[in-house]
Amino acid sequence: MLTALLIEAYDELGQAAEDADDAVSDRTDLAARWLATCRATRAWAVTHPHDYALLYGSPVTGYAAPQDTVAPATRVIIRLATIVMAADPHPGPPVDLPFDAAVRGAAEALAELGGPSRDDAPAETVGRTLMAWSTIFGTISFELWGHLVGSVDDHEAFFDAVAHRLWTDITTSWQA
Repeated sequence: MLTALLIEAYDELGQAAEDADDAVSDRTDLAARWLATCRATRAWAVTHPHDYALLYGSPVTGYAAPQDTVAPATRVIIRLATIVMAADPHPGPPVDLPFDAAVRGAAEALAELGGPSRDDAPAETVGRTLMAWSTIFGTISFELWGHLVGSVDDHEAFFDAVAHRLWTDITTSWQA
């Protein structure tokens, strides 16, 4: 039963993110697509806090999610990665530590689950996208668990600023 609940919640979240991206009429406006997907992810979480907590809160002791949860669980990141890859990323060499070894599994998993192929997704791009993904979900979690109280007055505006900055940070070196 827990598996069915997880799959349903992941699918609802994934559908919300995909629908928001698909609703952007100018398919070439990748920043708008990114922001729409991020906003939809936050909106779903805010309106479904208990489902979000089930997905991204404390793990259920003794439960190991079966393989059939993986595809639903990756719908948002696959959509975000697809948008990033549409920006035709060709990042320069990594400034500090290379992502190669750290994200090899993520690049392969994205390709297997219908995302960008490993050849089309350089490790630096995959690493940057994973950093953005974890920041998006971390920002949502901080909002939902009350960690921004006293620090952020307008959660929606803060989230939008984070999402905009992530897009700029993840794509800037490619546009230079």
